[in-house]
Amino acid sequence: MSTTTHTAARADLHQVEADLRRAAEFVLRNGLHRGSYYNHEQAAEGTRPRDCRVDVIGALRIAIFGTPIPADLDESKDQRYGEALEHLTTWVWYAYGLRLFPWFDRARNTAQDTAADLRSAAAWRPETHR
Repeated sequence: MSTTTHTAARADLHQVEADLRRAAEFVLRNGLHRGSYYNHEQAAEGTRPRDCRVDVIGALRIAIFGTPIPADLDESKDQRYGEALEHLTTWVWYAYGLRLFPWFDRARNTAQDTAADLRSAAAWRPETHR
């Protein structure tokens, strides 16, 4: 691997780490929700979607896009989102042997559990586990 490629890959991992840590903050701040990216009932009552309870995908979308609502947004942010989601999915498989949604939907999963896992995923480096 060239120095340039290695540096670029490191920069991407730093962004992934920051995005996953911010997602953890949103899970703790907003609360945990299951069944959709954010709690639609809260939104119907006047809470901004970015302030509603969120699932892990909604929290990650808020961290990157500023909203949990899927939409055609900034292409560079779409790439960031894809990289963060891929990193999280790979970490979940490595840590738990599960796919992303079965991991998230575990009955005992709390906001604190989810935030701790997001922070663990943020700190994880794939090259250290090959």
